[in-house]
Amino acid sequence: MRYIGIAMGCLVLLFLLLSKKKYFGKVLEYLALFWFKIAVSIVVLFVGNIILNSYGISIPINVFSILTLSLLGIPGALCISFLVIMK
Repeated sequence: MRYIGIAMGCLVLLFLLLSKKKYFGKVLEYLALFWFKIAVSIVVLFVGNIILNSYGISIPINVFSILTLSLLGIPGALCISFLVIMK
């Protein structure tokens, strides 16, 4: 987990160094939206796991599921649902 944090910090610094002064705000806005999507996908997976766990179905909360849901949105949710059903 520590390596992921270090890698994310290095990516942020890389984006800041590569971006020009006028693109600095846009880079920060993109990173804020990306982290917000990740946070929302974690909450959705956690709530879904709590609700469906009472019915005997568990949703995996791992990095693949979080990134799939945050990057793809509704198609990602359908993909995760398909994987849970085929389990």
